[in-house]
Amino acid sequence: MKLSIIVPAHNEEDNIEEVVHKIEATVSVPFELVVVDDHSVDGTAVLIKRLSGQYNNIRLVENKLDKGFANAVKSGFASAGGDVFIPVMADLCDDLAVINGMLEKISSGYDIVCGSRYSHGGRRLGGSRFKGFLSASAGR
Repeated sequence: MKLSIIVPAHNEEDNIEEVVHKIEATVSVPFELVVVDDHSVDGTAVLIKRLSGQYNNIRLVENKLDKGFANAVKSGFASAGGDVFIPVMADLCDDLAVINGMLEKISSGYDIVCGSRYSHGGRRLGGSRFKGFLSASAGR
């Protein structure tokens, strides 16, 4: 099983290093980390290029579709080489500790494993309260 972790990133200069370090420290199997620069105007791409010198599994992909989360995820999926895809948000709102458990489910025969902060026991980490409000309103 080859794992691809997809991180859509729009102007995430303040978060992207921490997210990369946390993913690298948390995921216990080999994986490729595809960071999709979604038309950022800050230093997001520069930081990813620098981090790719530290971690040889990181690849920077430019979202050539229209700007937006869905298109950034599409671009990441299209360029990923894995058998299993896990999208991770660049604003540190996802609980990365669940990734290994998700992989265990896939390894035991599940075809699809879906994590959601809106499911029983789910939660949202970090991010602004306003984004949390909008997300909760749309996600329920």
